[in-house]
Amino acid sequence: MSTPVTAPISPYAIDVKNLTVGYGSNILMKDLNFTVNNGEKRISFVPTAEHVSNYIERTIAGVKEHQWFDFALQNNLNVLLFGEAGTGKTSSVMNFAKERGLSFYSLAGNIALEPSQIFGSDRPQPDGTFKWVDGGLTEVVRNGGVLLLNELSFAPARIMTVLFSLLDYRRSITLMDNGNEVIHAHPDLLIVADMNPSYRGTSLLNEALKDRFELKIAYEYDSAIEKRILTSSTLIDLARDMRKTSRGMDSAVPTSDNGIVFETPISTRLLKTFEKVAKGLSYDFAVYNFINNFEPEERGAVKILLESLETNLKSDLGLQFESIDVDVTETV
Repeated sequence: MSTPVTAPISPYAIDVKNLTVGYGSNILMKDLNFTVNNGEKRISFVPTAEHVSNYIERTIAGVKEHQWFDFALQNNLNVLLFGEAGTGKTSSVMNFAKERGLSFYSLAGNIALEPSQIFGSDRPQPDGTFKWVDGGLTEVVRNGGVLLLNELSFAPARIMTVLFSLLDYRRSITLMDNGNEVIHAHPDLLIVADMNPSYRGTSLLNEALKDRFELKIAYEYDSAIEKRILTSSTLIDLARDMRKTSRGMDSAVPTSDNGIVFETPISTRLLKTFEKVAKGLSYDFAVYNFINNFEPEERGAVKILLESLETNLKSDLGLQFESIDVDVTETV
């Protein structure tokens, strides 16, 4: 494998704005400017500090995040990250690409995926001819970088089975629409998938697919990390207690005192948004918005919890005390 380089901020990186993901990072996904290689537009890009600002690396079983990604890259191992929403799975992969100066491409799993979007297609040229143009996945397999199979449990089986040869010892894809061209993966290709198990709309992974990911790493909510990026210890404690009665990845969790099992993930992203809205707009609106993230049958219990902690929450956030008066019947 070639020696990884830490790249400076690339002038070709995507210019994006303010979509908060995971533990303190910002993944910015608009105003797209593709990277350029020999005059040709590229779909992949090298993330910069802007894309993953304030990201906090985690350590599991004594191994740091970058160490398991480096090991996987050096040994052609695929990595599966699984866990609740907003635990920093996507951000961790982007952060690694940024630190190593590697191109990054994320393939979002959804039922509307078409092979031409992934692998490429013949595109009309100004002179009336057609020319093959690689899709994002093909581009990063051909040239190297970090390929993220995002929300793997949402991806249609008809697409994932086509990738079996890429994910096993063959490390290759065949472009049937480009004269059956066989592309063997670049030696500097890291393949990572992430998923939120057991959420609405997801499906169980095919065993043959799951077996192709040699490293399987659970990303759990980490209160130590949350204490570094959140102001309110009361909010952190509230999230911890709510998660104890959250179905999440385990359908056999105990119920709370009032019989509520929270189906909605209490993500770090949700907590960060609460603090940001409370400080920058209005505490009552932050409560209103927080409640709206939950299912209708959960909102009454959430409102009661927030009411009981209002004084402490406002004190933590440096806000003046005013009573909560949120009508949950008005939430969406």
